[in-house]
Amino acid sequence: MKIAMVFDRIMRPDTIGVYCEKALKNLGHEVTYFGIKELPELKMKDFDFVLQVDDDFAYFIPPGLNPSAYWIIDGHRIDSYGAVHNLYKTMLMPFWRVVKSGQFTHTFVSQKDKTEGLKLLGVNAFHLLPAVDPTVWKKHDLEKKYDWCFVGNLYKEKKPILAALQKKFPNCYIGKAYFEEAAKVYSQSKVVLNISFNNDLNMRIFEAMACGSLLLTNDQPGLGDVSESVATYTDEKNVEHYMGYWLENAEEREKMAKQNQKDVLEKHTYENRMKTILETVFNGKN
Repeated sequence: MKIAMVFDRIMRPDTIGVYCEKALKNLGHEVTYFGIKELPELKMKDFDFVLQVDDDFAYFIPPGLNPSAYWIIDGHRIDSYGAVHNLYKTMLMPFWRVVKSGQFTHTFVSQKDKTEGLKLLGVNAFHLLPAVDPTVWKKHDLEKKYDWCFVGNLYKEKKPILAALQKKFPNCYIGKAYFEEAAKVYSQSKVVLNISFNNDLNMRIFEAMACGSLLLTNDQPGLGDVSESVATYTDEKNVEHYMGYWLENAEEREKMAKQNQKDVLEKHTYENRMKTILETVFNGKN
């Protein structure tokens, strides 16, 4: 199949579109990349399908692309403002992702509640969880030097939980890391902590599981769709209890971590997601 892929990889070479492009090529499809500057050259007669992966930049695609799909990974940003660019002008537009969804025959969203919201607005929307590239997010054969880690942005809402845990379990890693470096930190940690907001099944859940260490995340709907059993806490009052439990019970911890890793690598890779998108668009499956 000839597929046109639309996303920006200049500002962010690590954008998720790169992994989707790689997955489609691995599945045997002929993929042509279109960045923002190349969009005027995109003609439907040259392709069987057009896929845009959201890259956090606000711009619209040429009209009349059918069949086409739009994958919104960060669904929690679906109602954000953006500086929308086209060939003629730039303007500040609220809900630009919602407006943009109407350009595509199919829209996929990683957050279930946002998917339902788009459906109410008449968008042909489908729920599609995030994914991992197992060549990047994998277990490294390294010594477990940390009891636990948190890799990510240190927003103020997260600091009370992190401070309390660090006080009780000081052998930890807290900070930013990317790709192979992050995968190594996960591999060196007995427990990987996740803190998400708005019931967001974020990328960290899938990436940590793929690296083979136990994920401990705040409880939220949809975790059962990720793996058959997930270690959770409910609030900052009991996260210390559960962290202590999983650090003390090594055998149970490793058993769950292996199951999580198995489930993610079998069901939640970008190749899995690309197959789902194509089956939904061309075979009506969802």
